[in-house]
Amino acid sequence: MTSTTKLAPATLPEFDVVVIGGGPGGYISAVHCAELGLRVALVERERMGGVSLGWGCIPTKAMLRYATIVDALRCEKIPGIRISGLTVDYAAVHKHSRDIADRLVMDVNRLLLDNNITVYRGHAMLAGATDVEVETMDALYKLRAKNIILATGTSAANSPLAAYGAHILTYREALDRPVLPDPLIVVGAGPVGLECATIFAAYNRETLLFESSDRVLPNEDHDISAAMAEALSKSSVKLHTSCEILPTSVHPDEPVGRRVALSVRNTVSGELRVHYAEAVMLAFGHVPNTRDLGLEKAGVVTDEHGYIVTDEYLCTNVPGIYAVGDVTGKPALASVAEAQAHYVAMQVSHGEGLRMPGNLAPVYANIPHYIYSSPQVAGVGLTETQAIARGREINIRRMPFKTSLAMNRSSNSFDGFVKVISDLDTDRVLGVHMIGPNVTELLPQLAFHGGHGVRADDLMHAIQSQAGLRDPLRHALRELEGLELHGG
Repeated sequence: MTSTTKLAPATLPEFDVVVIGGGPGGYISAVHCAELGLRVALVERERMGGVSLGWGCIPTKAMLRYATIVDALRCEKIPGIRISGLTVDYAAVHKHSRDIADRLVMDVNRLLLDNNITVYRGHAMLAGATDVEVETMDALYKLRAKNIILATGTSAANSPLAAYGAHILTYREALDRPVLPDPLIVVGAGPVGLECATIFAAYNRETLLFESSDRVLPNEDHDISAAMAEALSKSSVKLHTSCEILPTSVHPDEPVGRRVALSVRNTVSGELRVHYAEAVMLAFGHVPNTRDLGLEKAGVVTDEHGYIVTDEYLCTNVPGIYAVGDVTGKPALASVAEAQAHYVAMQVSHGEGLRMPGNLAPVYANIPHYIYSSPQVAGVGLTETQAIARGREINIRRMPFKTSLAMNRSSNSFDGFVKVISDLDTDRVLGVHMIGPNVTELLPQLAFHGGHGVRADDLMHAIQSQAGLRDPLRHALRELEGLELHGG
């Protein structure tokens, strides 16, 4: 990492590329540009790695892994294993997750150093189509760049509830705490809310989960949502759907566990109830980090929600300025940001006015999605509702995990199924959706084949592992072909 000194106002260090934002989209763009021989600067105002490495994908997966183990030890009767007096230490697990995050951030810093990338720690603003101003703790730097890559990500949206103070938390604030509030209310039953509820409930914290939609995981296939609701009904997570959150009161002087009074109205029945908790975590809504970025000075266009508008090549309307990651409004996944980062680096290296062959449209159409809750959710492609809305005549097969052979019949976790949606005329697989233990392990193969418009018959023959998670998927595909031998 190149050290910097305070610059005279007339000094404008010139770079081939200036990247603003050090999350997955930003630091991978910077490294790949450097590998291609470009002179690169990266500006980041917080920790390298962004939310993904610091608070999201990586550290939470460590916490979720231990939560799953705790849940299994507490709930399952495992032949040959007897456990009594099980105790759990959330503070120790939390410290372990923070240690993982710290090590990953160090690795990213080392990667930047090894690739001779100049790093500025501060807030960046565009000062024109080729100029960037960086305000650090002790200086104001002015940089000039032939190309600029915007990778500033998103932040939790402001909510009226936030006005109630320290007992109203974003998911990042909740996960930063070594001691969990008890009881805890989570508002928003999408992927983030559900994963956090899984963590909290595993450590004996009473957890209430509220969702404004009429079902949990409202963006998933409706059968997956129904199965998740059933699974939650048997857990310590208490799910409430069709909820409208009304004005809330906070009472710091009340006993622990009753300091927040959350008023909730059921939008179907009209029933109004007050729920008490120690804290409320908000797990809904994100806004792009485009405020105070100087977009107007450079003339960069955003959409009505503030996301940066790009074409299929990740170019903004201003030549030489690109955008990657969550700030583009594409699916907010680190895997998407990484794919964009590699692509935009190649695009920049081609030079102004040239275009890479192909674009990212096929990537966006076949993005695997995964939720590390308990049970896990995974899938790729269209849901049943989406396929019908597009006028497709479809064939559907479901195969429960209890039909799997050695691996799943040796476990007490039989819940879940695989749902395969195919085109009735062409036999092309349109979508695969799963819920159950460890179903996220199937994602890479499904995403690869889904992106190539595979027929159900071809995918069936590609699934090789018999005594494992792929077994129910293979059986569902055989049913689509009329070849199934096993009964449900």
